[in-house]
Amino acid sequence: MILYQCLYDADKKADAFKVLEGLWEKTKSKPCEFQDALFRLRVYLCKENNALVAAIKKDTEGQDPFAWKILESLQRMRCGLVPEPQIEKELMTVVNQISLSVLSNSENSVPVQLSPVMQERLAEAGRIALRFNLINLANSIILFLSKTRQPSQTALILNEYNKAEILIKRKGEYVDKKTGMAMSAQQVKDIEIENRKEALKMLEKVMLINKKIDQADLIY
Repeated sequence: MILYQCLYDADKKADAFKVLEGLWEKTKSKPCEFQDALFRLRVYLCKENNALVAAIKKDTEGQDPFAWKILESLQRMRCGLVPEPQIEKELMTVVNQISLSVLSNSENSVPVQLSPVMQERLAEAGRIALRFNLINLANSIILFLSKTRQPSQTALILNEYNKAEILIKRKGEYVDKKTGMAMSAQQVKDIEIENRKEALKMLEKVMLINKKIDQADLIY
């Protein structure tokens, strides 16, 4: 990766891309801990290298135990390769590819167990949904993952981040339960402050878990 970065920074992009693809081919036969980041970088670079588009398409055909095809779609949304007006439609398509049960989820539905990698991809979809203020979609993902019996640590962390963020972004009806009348501006402000306090407590707990597994890139 250092050689790739040096070549890229020296404006020798053709040589840099060759190094990157050579590294990818080696990690396909012997997966490593940075393979996920390597794939994300390849997707990001599609905006300036059309050959990578074809190479990635070939990589995502057939059996896909690491859910690269799902990750490609998510990464394209994260790095601006998908126009914002199309994000909701594409994100819903990705979520349905992971499990049709997510968007039809209800409080009393029977949980569907996903593989660890699919849990992580779904949790990331939740992060993207919140980034684009797709609150209902994010809420469905959070509810689904909260029922997972054996969540992967990565999925658990991302979903806890989602819970904290949605607590701040989601707006209630702000109606006083006692009087049935709309709350005053001060009452609404007090509720928002309490939500922020609760979100901070949630983040403090989950950041301790994140520190143990040493994945700083999960915080975004």
